[in-house]
Amino acid sequence: MDTLVPEPRNGDNVYWHLDIAHHGDPGIRPAPDPDKSLPGMRHAGTMVSAGGKRPHRIAIGVYDHDLHDAARLILRDRIEVDLPADRNVAFSPGGTRPALVVLNDGDLTYAKIRFDADSLDTLRTRLSGLPDALTRAVVWNALRDAVRDGDLPAGDFLDIARTHLPRETDLALVQGVLAFASVHIADRYLTPGQRPTALATLTALCRDLIRRTEDGDNPGLRLVAVRQFIEVAAHPDTIAAWLADGTVPGGPELDPELRWRVLARLAALGATDETVIAAELERDPSATGRRAPPAAAPPSPTRTPRPAPGTPCSAPTTCPTTCSPPPPRASGSPNRPTSYAPTCPATTRRPWPSPPAAAPPSPTPPDAGPSPSTPSTPRPSSSARSACARPTPSRPCAASSPTSSTTCAAPCASSRRNTEHTARRGRNPFER
Repeated sequence: MDTLVPEPRNGDNVYWHLDIAHHGDPGIRPAPDPDKSLPGMRHAGTMVSAGGKRPHRIAIGVYDHDLHDAARLILRDRIEVDLPADRNVAFSPGGTRPALVVLNDGDLTYAKIRFDADSLDTLRTRLSGLPDALTRAVVWNALRDAVRDGDLPAGDFLDIARTHLPRETDLALVQGVLAFASVHIADRYLTPGQRPTALATLTALCRDLIRRTEDGDNPGLRLVAVRQFIEVAAHPDTIAAWLADGTVPGGPELDPELRWRVLARLAALGATDETVIAAELERDPSATGRRAPPAAAPPSPTRTPRPAPGTPCSAPTTCPTTCSPPPPRASGSPNRPTSYAPTCPATTRRPWPSPPAAAPPSPTPPDAGPSPSTPSTPRPSSSARSACARPTPSRPCAASSPTSSTTCAAPCASSRRNTEHTARRGRNPFER
């Protein structure tokens, strides 16, 4: 995607000049290959590395401070310009240098835009004062792209959102900015030490939105603020009180979707148990309720804790003498901390056994009689099969005692079935 960068400067006289740097996308471009074309079909091209730019038609918004309201900006002029693909553009709009220059005002083309230093300082204090919601959307998208490209610190984006989002009236803008700030900035772009401060900032922002909509004039905006408040809550007191009362003070009432959202957040904070989740499941027997408990399930307090790394292993003696931590595994929820509990090879799921190697056929003498049948391994009883079921992380093999030095002699039923399935899958299908 092309990037358009404004470079305003003061001229020799009182007029200002604007240079627009047109940076092309250094990515990939199609290169058609006639040799690969088919009858009636033209080959679109193989993607190859090649830089390039494309032409754009944009509108440049020139804004000044409002003399009657210091928090607002007024549009001085909107200039439409054609940007060629092979060079930058420089022109003199006339007049004094404005407080803010917005490229692609009105969202006429598909390109990234940047802001000069003076325009960025203006946006820090007066972004919410832009009169048009579409212009504000272009500005918020440009700030988001700058964070993703590393041109704007993630903390600066949060500060701008904290200052101007409580005064935003467009529902889509509030929802998009809050989602980007919570999912990408707080959970991905900041360090673990900066994350609590970011969550506190987002919590205060959502609280301001909830207070602003207490009169009920914008229920959609209030619902968005309530949902995001639940997602970024760092302390369970407020949302636990909402769940107990069944409503948010001043509305809305907690429907099943909001109740499960609160329970999931409480589980991530370790402030609920399986009894509460089971009671909520009985209260909501719908299909949505049946799918919600796995996301809200907290760690079971009765589950046997795994030993710390380096401690002697209590499993059968066939496993290593010490337990080692597993590799890091991503958590299902970005708000739920990732667990790095150590595991033991004896208590983890066993891999599928390799298929038995086929023995080469032995030559049989012509005068030899029929060979005696090889006795087959006796099938284990039902009690042995039930005791020897596949072990899970919370249940090792029951047939082998933790204090015994021997392992289970009877083949596990699941391992035997896996071996037979693997052997059948590798067998020649034309054999009888």
